[in-house]
Amino acid sequence: MFENRKYVIINAEEIDKVNFLEVEQTSKETCLFSLDKTKVLLKWESEETPESIQKLNLVEGPYTYAEIHNILKNSFWSEPIENLV
Repeated sequence: MFENRKYVIINAEEIDKVNFLEVEQTSKETCLFSLDKTKVLLKWESEETPESIQKLNLVEGPYTYAEIHNILKNSFWSEPIENLV
C-alpha cells in the first residue's frame, strides 16, 4: 500500500526545525499533533530519512505503515487512524 512511505514521531518543540519541503506535510498547521500537543507525526516517500529530521534531538522511528498503524491505535492520538496515514 505505502511501501516507500516512512513515518516518525518527533517532539513538538522541534517542529520549527523541520524542512517542510522534505516531508508530506506542507506546514506545522497540516501536521498531526498528539492530544497533549507534545508529539507530532511526520511522513515522507523515500528510503532516506530527510536531512532536517536527522538533525532533530528526539525522533521515534522511522516506522513503516504497519508499525505506525499500530502505534496510532493508542488514544494518545486525536483522530481515527484511517485519517492519519
